[in-house]
Amino acid sequence: MAENKRKNPEITIAFLNYNTADDLIRAIDSVPEACGNIDYHVTVIDNCSTDDSVERLRKYNDKLDILALKNNFGFAAGFNKIFSHINTPYYFLLNSDIVLSSGCVEKILARVKENPKIGVAGVKLIRENGSPQTSFGKFPSLASELINRSLWQKNYAKRITDNGQRIMSHDSSLSDVSKNPAFYNVDCIIGAAMFLPRSTFEKIGGMDEDFFFFLEETDWCKRIQNAGLIVAHFPDIEIVHLQGKSANKVPVKARVEFHRSRLHYFKKHYGTIAVAILWIGSLLRLIINCTAMLFLTILTFGKSKKQKNKMKLYAGVLIWYLKGCPKSGGLNSNVE
Repeated sequence: MAENKRKNPEITIAFLNYNTADDLIRAIDSVPEACGNIDYHVTVIDNCSTDDSVERLRKYNDKLDILALKNNFGFAAGFNKIFSHINTPYYFLLNSDIVLSSGCVEKILARVKENPKIGVAGVKLIRENGSPQTSFGKFPSLASELINRSLWQKNYAKRITDNGQRIMSHDSSLSDVSKNPAFYNVDCIIGAAMFLPRSTFEKIGGMDEDFFFFLEETDWCKRIQNAGLIVAHFPDIEIVHLQGKSANKVPVKARVEFHRSRLHYFKKHYGTIAVAILWIGSLLRLIINCTAMLFLTILTFGKSKKQKNKMKLYAGVLIWYLKGCPKSGGLNSNVE
């Protein structure tokens, strides 16, 4: 069970929750062993859950505090509230579907302290069976989004993994990797687990709240790099990530939200011409995918549930594009 060590904690462990009570309780219970001897504080930011999440947290009494929001503000706006809620030197921003490993917070804190250029840090995300998940990535481009995003990211991850130790050891401004485990200097980390000093927030501000869900951490990492700080990935520190249960409940809305976030990201960082190219390319791909799925569904007489689900997914996003990409239709129920 999570407990606060002292009145002046060095780090805030912040969980963002939306209707994932079981996962949240499991995540909170993993905190003490992960933090070891450091002084920490636990806060749960609840995005207006409709399950029994808040009620079940009452059992912890004064061992954590609950920031219960009156609306679902999404990922960026929800997490941003932690910086005004409590002031600590460091923050670990976590999804509710995370299980921390023994000593991981102590290890991350020590390494970030050793390397003051680190603006935000991530770790190796794994599934419950121990298989690896995507933990870091490259900034999206027109090539990645219109050709093959998965291959683009895999090639980048392989290049970073193969060259990471050599790259870091040649940077004299960083700690000696012969004495300390190397970290990789990456473009962006996955938002399920983000460790940062408060100085990062004070230098560049919080996440862009125009992102409701998806790519807000990518945008944040880009701004962090633009400010001259490092986005670090610690490949030898593992934590379990149950991965996206909330969004998976509404796949069409989640996919629409991804496309909306992606268009916003490209408009912000690449301009209107890039957005126009992305919009046209995405629309054409959706038309092709819908046509292919319709053809396959007819050939199999609609017996394949997987094909029908894909058809619904592509069609739902295509309809959103044909409507002119309105703000509504995604995960943000606060937008009409």
